[in-house]
Amino acid sequence: MRLKIFLVVFILLSLVSSFSLVGEEVKTMISTASHILLIIAMSAVGLKIHFSSIKNDGKLALKIASIVFVIQIIFTVAMLYI
Repeated sequence: MRLKIFLVVFILLSLVSSFSLVGEEVKTMISTASHILLIIAMSAVGLKIHFSSIKNDGKLALKIASIVFVIQIIFTVAMLYI
C-alpha cells in the first residue's frame, strides 16, 4: 500500500512537534499557517457548492439534522440525570 506524501509529512511533523524538536516561535508560525490554510481549504469547499442543490436537497438534510439534534439533546439530558 502506497502512502500519500501529505500523510507521511503529517506523521513526521507530528513526531517532531511531540518530541519538542522545534522552538515555540516555529510552533507559533506553523500554527498560524495551519489556520490560514484551513480557512483557504474551507473557502474552496464553499465555492464548489451549488445553491440549487442546497435548495433541492436542503429540506431532507434539515429534517435529518433536526432528528439528530433532538436525539443528541435527549441523550445529553439522559446522561446528566443517570
